[in-house]
Amino acid sequence: MNHCLLCGSTYWERVSLARLVVAEREYLCGNCARKLEPVKSGCRKCGKWCGGSEQNCCLDCKLWRAKHEDDPLVRNCSLYYYNPFLKELLSAYKYRGDAALAQMFASQLKQTIRRKFRCHSLTYVPLSADRLQERGFNQSELLLTVSGLPASSVLARVDQAAAKQSKKTRENRIKSYKKNPFCVLSRKTSDIAGKDFLVVDDIYTTGTTVRQAAAILLAHGAKSVSSLTVARAK
Repeated sequence: MNHCLLCGSTYWERVSLARLVVAEREYLCGNCARKLEPVKSGCRKCGKWCGGSEQNCCLDCKLWRAKHEDDPLVRNCSLYYYNPFLKELLSAYKYRGDAALAQMFASQLKQTIRRKFRCHSLTYVPLSADRLQERGFNQSELLLTVSGLPASSVLARVDQAAAKQSKKTRENRIKSYKKNPFCVLSRKTSDIAGKDFLVVDDIYTTGTTVRQAAAILLAHGAKSVSSLTVARAK
């Protein structure tokens, strides 16, 4: 018998051959798990919901490419749509210091990376020093740590007093794309050239943050950059 990490209720874990093979437990009861909306179909490039059908490139991606002349991101893959339930869940994870919630996404994160990004070097979106001190941990780095996947810390924040992305409007996020807040750590420049990178973050809203990270990595010789997030705005 297990206890749900979110609501605290007790539940019996489902038994299946697949679960016995991977030897990993469930962290949410069935009621809470059903409130998550897995990303299943949509834009093949960014995962945007397209009315239940698949598209090679959605209007958002086409507009991004037209507005910025190029797109540094090969593709984005997200686990779930950012619905009210997941918003509350990630808020508890990021802002209330409930790091144990990272366990809930570890298994699927690991499976997705092994299935779609097996040969990629892993890194994550860095926090400013102030934000890191405020929270006590980097939520994106912790997701990889809990998943048991090796990641390289190659990026840092240039603007330590950067405004929170979560407080910006969609339009302001896109406009701020050229004002890249990231840089590559000097001691890590030799670790980038010629590699395919996967940047891990918690939420994909407009894609500005992961594209800024991708642009910096490409400028330092990365072969390609994709991103993987827990949530994606619908």
